[in-house]
Order: sequence, then C-alpha cells, then structure tokens
Amino acid sequence: MKRRAAARGRSAAGLAGRWPACFAAFDLLQQEGQEVLNRPYKERRARLEALFNDHPLTARWTLCPMTRT
Repeated sequence: MKRRAAARGRSAAGLAGRWPACFAAFDLLQQEGQEVLNRPYKERRARLEALFNDHPLTARWTLCPMTRT
C-alpha cells in the first residue's frame, strides 16, 4: 500500500476508492490537547473506550481489543 500512501491529487482519490484506509486505535496518547502518557495504561484505555462510547464511529474506525501481557 506504499503507492496509496504516497499518492497526491486525483490519483489519491482513485486509490482510496480501491484500497480504503482503516484506523485501529488501541491506546490514547493525548486528550483535549493534553498528553496522557504519564497516566497508567488502564486509565488511558478506559478514556479511549469512553471516546468510542460517546462518539459512535463508522466502520473504518475500530477499537482494537485490549491485550494482556
């Protein structure tokens, strides 16, 4: 998909139609302009999930399942 990432102008629209991009979120790094990296992961994850609950998103936006290490 490098071609799609580097495309500009008309070719970008055509490539986006053929290979739509998706966004998968698994962590929250900033919120309302404030960095939250110093907060525990569980808190950042809860904030991220709250964003998805408060703002229903379309199919190309996905909240990745939380993994345990």
